Amino acid sequence: MSWRSLDSTPELSHPVLTVPYRVPSSEGFASRPMSALSGSQLSFSSPASRSSRSPSANARLPGLLAQSSMVASPVESVKSIASFFTKLRSVSSPPRHSEFYLQDELSVFLVDGVLFRVHRFFLQRESDVFRTMFVCPPTQDGPEGLSDDKPVVLPDVTVAEFEGLLKFLYDGGTSPSPFSTAEEWVRLLSIATRYGMERIRCESVA
Repeated sequence: MSWRSLDSTPELSHPVLTVPYRVPSSEGFASRPMSALSGSQLSFSSPASRSSRSPSANARLPGLLAQSSMVASPVESVKSIASFFTKLRSVSSPPRHSEFYLQDELSVFLVDGVLFRVHRFFLQRESDVFRTMFVCPPTQDGPEGLSDDKPVVLPDVTVAEFEGLLKFLYDGGTSPSPFSTAEEWVRLLSIATRYGMERIRCESVA
């Protein structure tokens, strides 16, 4: 192996060191002529060019390398941000009331061909049937009750019965009574019995 002299290379802006390599031949490995290395030379910065860096840049290099190896992945970054805001909310937000901080939703019901959109809270508070209905996993077509296109269907319930139930749930605590006839109380008793609303059933026969 031979080294090409730096004096014989064309004048460049930075001195380079060329490294020859060996190619196989019929007699083993022989040194390839230096004149054939014009397209395969490996160039390295000379010690003089490396020493031309400022001392401050050389001093910062180890620290930068260490920081680059400590960069978090995107998933870890998202988790860190979410954790930060969770802690921030727990510190800055007042506590939520255990009973009267309602996270209610409106649901769409189809009753005898008529659409109703009412709060879930009152229905699931009074009935195990409705409570179970709202916690069931959604079907393959998606959850029911979020739009008019896919309502919760209540079979065998008349519009008058569901109207009476909703009047009692929304206005039952007011005076005078939301019902003025015995027929309205009978309809309330009927739907309350079928959907397991024991408190409302007892009040309808009182």
